[in-house]
Amino acid sequence: MTEPYLINAEPFIDHRGVFEKIYKQKVLESPVVEINISSTTHHGTVRGLHYQIGNEWKIVKILKGVIFDVLLDIRKGSPTFLKFVSVIMIRNHQTWCIPPGFAHGYQTITDDCEVLYLHTEPYSEKDSRTIRYDDPKIGIPWPLSVGEISEKDKNVLFLTNKFKGVKT
Repeated sequence: MTEPYLINAEPFIDHRGVFEKIYKQKVLESPVVEINISSTTHHGTVRGLHYQIGNEWKIVKILKGVIFDVLLDIRKGSPTFLKFVSVIMIRNHQTWCIPPGFAHGYQTITDDCEVLYLHTEPYSEKDSRTIRYDDPKIGIPWPLSVGEISEKDKNVLFLTNKFKGVKT
């Protein structure tokens, strides 16, 4: 099973500023087919936990602000099934590389956050899934009171014992 990992870029810094390579084609098993940016106005906002059925890899990079980023293992048969890892992400030289089988979400710690996503699969509404951000089976300790959240994310049902994960 492939685990998520942080890519630590080695920036080139000179009098003009910084140049940073955040992606090389050999990092992912599939080519990038979609690039998205999420802008969030208010701190405390939660987005996710989202995933797509299939073999989607994601590269996640914070461009502005500070977020509490969460990856939830939903791989069927994984020894860390329904366990999560979280990290505070700031605009630095780190980028998440997220393999299939992980749901992703975050809470904005500051106002005006921007997050860049590179995807190896195009968005598919029929394959899109959400796990509720406050599901008691998971118990994510969001650092701030939850402020804004989409109706879709707010109205997802809690996981039941029928949920056995996704095949990767």
